[in-house]
Amino acid sequence: MSYNKETTYFNVLAAFMRQIVNILGVLLVLTCSCANEDSLQEDRLLYDEENVYQYLVDNNIVANRDPSGVYYEVLIGNETNRPVELNDVVTVHYTISTLYGPELERSTSGEPVSFLHDYKSVIPLGLDYGLDLMREGERYRFYIPSGLAFGALATYSFDAYSGFIVELEVVDIQTLEEKYECEMKDIRERFNDYTTENISFSSSGLIYTSITAGTGESPVADSKVQINFECSYLDSTLVEKSNPQEPVALTLSDDTILEGLRETILGMKAGGKSSVVMPSRLAFGSSIQVLPVGERESVLTGLELPVAVLPFSTLIYDIELLTVD
Repeated sequence: MSYNKETTYFNVLAAFMRQIVNILGVLLVLTCSCANEDSLQEDRLLYDEENVYQYLVDNNIVANRDPSGVYYEVLIGNETNRPVELNDVVTVHYTISTLYGPELERSTSGEPVSFLHDYKSVIPLGLDYGLDLMREGERYRFYIPSGLAFGALATYSFDAYSGFIVELEVVDIQTLEEKYECEMKDIRERFNDYTTENISFSSSGLIYTSITAGTGESPVADSKVQINFECSYLDSTLVEKSNPQEPVALTLSDDTILEGLRETILGMKAGGKSSVVMPSRLAFGSSIQVLPVGERESVLTGLELPVAVLPFSTLIYDIELLTVD
């Protein structure tokens, strides 16, 4: 075959133009597809809110509508008490059920739940909108459409696109700092009698116990280490543990490492084992609260969120420092 530069140029140009046309076609399809999906999603959210409204009409319930789309009834009001404000820690009693189904869960008088009011620390999200209306001591009933609840997620307890009824009583409101101070007071009271030589209390709030003194190298701020660990709540309920056959590798300068874990490791030597009581502000902090609590793991997994510890949890970490580089 003879080689002709001009012919080759136009062949390449033609092929390139065909690719451009194909790409534009794909982009057009994707754009239309996304637009259609957005439209369908909007239609679904509108339908679900209308479904909540129809439930209220069918059951002769007079409820107010918040601009967010949440409907609410004031069951017990108190205009003089402290209002819930953004970044407050709220402690509540609750009852939750699906719109047309049975009651799913309720707290008892001795088991309220706490979470941060910041539009990212509680699911259903509709509760955050509802809390903006409330004061300490008040009780509201909320009717929450699926778009402000769990959307397309289904679990053992409820179907996809379920609406929810949540009765909420605000029993306590604290600032974040007040919450952490109460937690530290509880920790100090619990461990006040621990005065043995191998226990130390750090200025940050850690209660540190050396189980086996290491004889190897001490890590520094940018060290790479390997550890085995076991994490549990104060009542000994296991949260997470590593596989001893597959140690966890950490770089201590990494911003994602828990502050309490970093501080503990920096106080150890390779070959050592320690146990540390870790306040929540040095661990997972406010975390994410899910109602119903019994569906916590399935909800967080279904939404592809980390299955984090319960909000404001004091933790116990047992750590073995294997290597330091």
